[in-house]
Amino acid sequence: MLTLIKRDLLSIKNILLFIIIGLLAIIAFNSYIIYSVKTESNDFYFPFIFAGILSFSSFIHICRVEELNHVRKRLLQLPIRKEKIVLSRYLSAMVVFCCAVIVMSIPMIFFRE
Repeated sequence: MLTLIKRDLLSIKNILLFIIIGLLAIIAFNSYIIYSVKTESNDFYFPFIFAGILSFSSFIHICRVEELNHVRKRLLQLPIRKEKIVLSRYLSAMVVFCCAVIVMSIPMIFFRE
């Protein structure tokens, strides 16, 4: 199952530059929100919202690339049950989401007053 998760994460590497630029833009926007809006409830939700958007778009990209390359046919020929394939798909999405939450929380940790 770890190899399936690794395969999902490696399929993101061709859009890694766009992810990094997006993360930097989101961190800058998040820092602006923290400095401009003084309410505690507003700035708490932004890292999770942006992390959800980022992980969802990465997950959609993984599915699109696999659909274009007809990976499903090859995966079904492997001696792996379909449940493990689906579970690895969800776990890889959770790994991307957790990494995005950690990166989005950096401005809240360092730039908090």
